[in-house]
Parts: sequence; C-alpha cells; structure tokens
Amino acid sequence: MDFRIFHEFVELVLQGSYSSAARTLNVSQPTLSRHVSTMEKELGTKLIADVVPVRLTPAGSAVFQAALQMDDLYSGLRDDLAALRRVQPTRVRIHDTLSLKPLSSRIVSASSRMAHANPSIKFEYTSPPPGLMPAEAIAQRACDLSFVQLFGAHEHPLLPAGVQARQLGAFAGRALVGVPKGLPLAGRSAVQLDDLKHEPVLMLALKSNAPFKETFVDACLAHGFRPSIKMIPCRLFEEFYLVDHGEGLYVLSERDLAANASLRESLSERLALIPLAAEGAVITWHALYRTPDRALATQFAAAMGEE
Repeated sequence: MDFRIFHEFVELVLQGSYSSAARTLNVSQPTLSRHVSTMEKELGTKLIADVVPVRLTPAGSAVFQAALQMDDLYSGLRDDLAALRRVQPTRVRIHDTLSLKPLSSRIVSASSRMAHANPSIKFEYTSPPPGLMPAEAIAQRACDLSFVQLFGAHEHPLLPAGVQARQLGAFAGRALVGVPKGLPLAGRSAVQLDDLKHEPVLMLALKSNAPFKETFVDACLAHGFRPSIKMIPCRLFEEFYLVDHGEGLYVLSERDLAANASLRESLSERLALIPLAAEGAVITWHALYRTPDRALATQFAAAMGEE
C-alpha cells in the first residue's frame, strides 16, 4: 500500500468531503475516491459509512487514529532529514606521517567511534608538503590534527618560534628500554635513567622525531650526563625496531607496544623490555590542533585516552 494513501485519508476526514480534500491534495475527486476504495479492499473493511458529510465506521476511526500517527512520523522524518541536509559536515584532516605509526590503531579507533556517534564528522588523512614538522603543518593550515612525540613529563609540546598551535591533549605511556639480551642490564627488573649513561641509544632518524630526541637529551642532562645517540635512517617504522642496527638500546612506549602485539612479540625474541624507573620518565604524545571546534577536540582527546 502506498504510504501517501494514509495522508490522503487523514485529509479527507479533516476536510469532511471528497471535493474539499481533493482540492487541498491537488488530486481529482475520482482519484481520491479510488484510493480510499483501494485502501478498504486491502484492509478488508469498510472505512466510510456516509460520503456526505464523511462519517467513519468504527474501523475507519481506528484507521484514522493510526493514520494520524503515521502522518506525524512521516512529517517528523522529513523535517529531520531536511535538518541533516542543512548541516555541513565537519571535516577533520589528520596529518599522515611516519610519526603516527605507533599511534595509528588508537587514532583509527578514536576517529571511528566519533564518526559513528556523529555522522556529520568526517575524518581523513592528509599528506602536507614533505618535511613539515607537526606544529609547522598545523601553523600552515595543512591539517587540523597532528601529533608530536616527547620524552618526559611536559605540559606543552615543543613548538618552533612564532608557531601558534593549541594543544589538544597528552597521552602518556610508561617508557620501556629495549635491551639486547646479552647485556647485563637485560637481567634487571627496572632500569634507571642513569643506567643509560654509558650505553648508546638508538633513535629513528626522522625530522618528526626531533622533539623526542631533544626532550630525551634534556632529561639526561638533568641527571648530569649527555646521552650517546645513534640516529638510524629507516624507510619504515617497523624496520627501525626489527632490524639489528648493532649495539644500542631502544626507548619505547609500553602503551604503544600494547597496541601492536605482533611488534612486541617480535621485539621480545631478541630484546628484554624493561620499565624505565626514573621519576617522570614517560613517553608522551601531544596532539596539536587548529580546528576551531574546541568541543570536538576535547571529544577526540577523550576518545584517544580510552585506548
């Protein structure tokens, strides 16, 4: 049965005559009469007792009440759909960079949950011009969200001079030290920052990794020594951890490894993953954002923090 017949039936009852209802509905009177007859045949009951003026049978009264509700629901649905068409989708561009790799599963999960809860939010990954640091990409409006990795307890990300970017949030995870199993440190239950004084530390040679290196050096200087750091150029994030680069220790985030079980399992085969016990020594991810919707930014921070 055509849903519009219920709307026509309601109009017929409200108008009280076929001629008035037909004019309001912009249909011919015979057409309206034929539709009502079809409705009676499909429902298997008489709806109209008298035609002039229109008087309903008991069955007609019951159908009229149901048709009123259906008409209201249909009108409400049309209004809701019209409102959705008027709402412009919010597009959030995420800086697609190698530095996202440890965070990728958490970012995808957070954006998926937010998009499911609010279909007007559209997340997409964008690749700004090569060589831009996260904060620089934000400052140049090349993206709306970007992430920078820092070492230690920091309230604000390191931003280049003159860059104005608001901080979305910080996502901390306990730091682990990946120690080759042949070294004496591999037998320890925890490693102090001072224990790294005479050990080279291996780091990924990416421009986006520079803030992490700088804050790691600062933390070591606060303990009275400058660390020996070997920067490793790698094409892929996983390659940095899974290829043997000679002597040296890795500093990793326990939280990020928890999101990548296969990487943790592969690392555990050749490295002892030991917590770094120095006070405040954590790996912290700071998200930078330029989107003017602060509520959206806060929701994203909360969704990231749930991982």
